[in-house]
Amino acid sequence: MEAADLEFSITQSKRGKDSFYRLISTFGAKYAVFDHGSYDLVSIEWDPDVASYYDAVVGNEKRASLRDGSKRKQGIYMFNVYDYREDFDTYAAVYVEPKVKDKWLEYGSKYTHTYVTSGSGSSGQASFSFGKGNIGTSLSYAINPSSNESSWEKWDDGAVKVKY
Repeated sequence: MEAADLEFSITQSKRGKDSFYRLISTFGAKYAVFDHGSYDLVSIEWDPDVASYYDAVVGNEKRASLRDGSKRKQGIYMFNVYDYREDFDTYAAVYVEPKVKDKWLEYGSKYTHTYVTSGSGSSGQASFSFGKGNIGTSLSYAINPSSNESSWEKWDDGAVKVKY
């Protein structure tokens, strides 16, 4: 799979009197990946000075799963994506509650696709490490591919003016 084959974006929504905003990362391709490496990774990142974590969900647990919420207080939540499944279109979402009003909540999502460079496809969780992010004081991540893997990334972001 090439980067151009991946449909990927992040958006936000707020329903009626809900106290939280949904940060929704959608991703997928119309075919299974045969040179897949470790599970792909998706992050949802936001400015933790403007909003705090409330909840995280995925659209289809056969295509994605919650991976790591240990740094949610620092503005990042991680998800696995099972790109070896045909038509793996789904979404991951983090719900965040505003801490302040009349400020811009910046948010983003990074998708990392892993693939094998030699040998056959592999599976299992990709190794990664957290590091400084680009949104406020949030964190981001970097993948640590195995010796027979490589990867590429896509990024999308947005902002919304927080209101109560």
